[in-house]
Amino acid sequence: METSVRPLALTDRAGWEALFLAYGKFYKTDYTPALIEANWRRLHDPAVGLYGLVAATETGALVGLLHYIPHLHTNSARHVAYLEDLFVAPDARGQRAGEKLIDALVDIGKTSGWYRIYWHTHVDNATARKLYDRVAKLSAFVRYDISLVP
Repeated sequence: METSVRPLALTDRAGWEALFLAYGKFYKTDYTPALIEANWRRLHDPAVGLYGLVAATETGALVGLLHYIPHLHTNSARHVAYLEDLFVAPDARGQRAGEKLIDALVDIGKTSGWYRIYWHTHVDNATARKLYDRVAKLSAFVRYDISLVP
């Protein structure tokens, strides 16, 4: 199955939502309809700064998504980008859709003059880490969280 990558479009709602719900299920998170709607709106509001890419088959079926947030960074005068979400449908894995999504983001970053792209994943996400180890360098940084909601 050959895939191509393009920016998320308004006509992608059903395919995007199915992938995003599957992504939540993978991480054992139930996304509410309100959160789905909020994210869909954010992805299409240029003032927000959340952007999406999708991987699609020759027939137009969506098989992968990537969300990213370019932002300022104090160690450089250039922007960096946080790769917020990356998900490829299980039946499309192993066919380079995830790699193509990351490559497309790298192209955007180079064209935009970003300093770097960064992301994190769960330590036991072996499938994703195989890809990440191939396309990026593992950072020595450790992430800490402070939850602000009960």
